[in-house]
Amino acid sequence: MRKPVYLLLLISAALYVGEQVVGVLELVIRSQQFSSANTGAMIGSSVMGVAFSVCIIGALYMVVLIPMMLGHNWGRVVGYVFASLGTLGAILNLVYLIGLPGPLWILNVGVELLFIGVNIAWIVVAAKTWEKPAAAPYPCPPLH
Repeated sequence: MRKPVYLLLLISAALYVGEQVVGVLELVIRSQQFSSANTGAMIGSSVMGVAFSVCIIGALYMVVLIPMMLGHNWGRVVGYVFASLGTLGAILNLVYLIGLPGPLWILNVGVELLFIGVNIAWIVVAAKTWEKPAAAPYPCPPLH
């Protein structure tokens, strides 16, 4: 049964979106502390950047999910690569967040830790539910 793999993949995607939303909310809260003509443009460009990255990352999640649902094991391999890179990026973001406390710091760190945990869980579950191709019988030469 591969349903936990799909569920973890969708949870990981939702946590990625959550990370981005929390980041934009923190930017909005921080920008209220400053009165500058550029804060509106900064928030607008951040929202557009987040929307663009969510679309791109969403497409990459589909590149993993659809082949896995069709039974192609290469989708799982691509998922390993993406989950590893996402976990590495989240760990680096945690290192960054440690030195930059803010109004939503706890929420940011919590979402990052959940994202890391779900990605690691996805890798473990995907490895345990790997469907190895059926071995072909010993090849016999064709009879003429």
